[in-house]
Amino acid sequence: MDFCPGLDSSAPAHVDGGPGRLADESERDLRHLAVGRNNWLLFGSQRGGEMACRLSSLLLSCKQCGAPPQAYLEDVLMKVATVPASEIATLTPWAWNAAR
Repeated sequence: MDFCPGLDSSAPAHVDGGPGRLADESERDLRHLAVGRNNWLLFGSQRGGEMACRLSSLLLSCKQCGAPPQAYLEDVLMKVATVPASEIATLTPWAWNAAR
């Protein structure tokens, strides 16, 4: 390490992806929820917390299937009122990403 002369040049385990690294993509996606736990206490109401949970779940679904969240939300919000109930499954992030 150039910034600390005289120290051993081997990197500690937490720097080079040692045993503490997140191995699973799902764990990595949920990590921000645990890190910001104190922030999630300030929704103002039960309904606000429920809506934030749904939105977070939707955005994580977009991320997992590779759909760009902003483009997905813009497109789906324009279509949701006109799509028949029998075709609502086409608006899921996975179906939307496969169709584009």
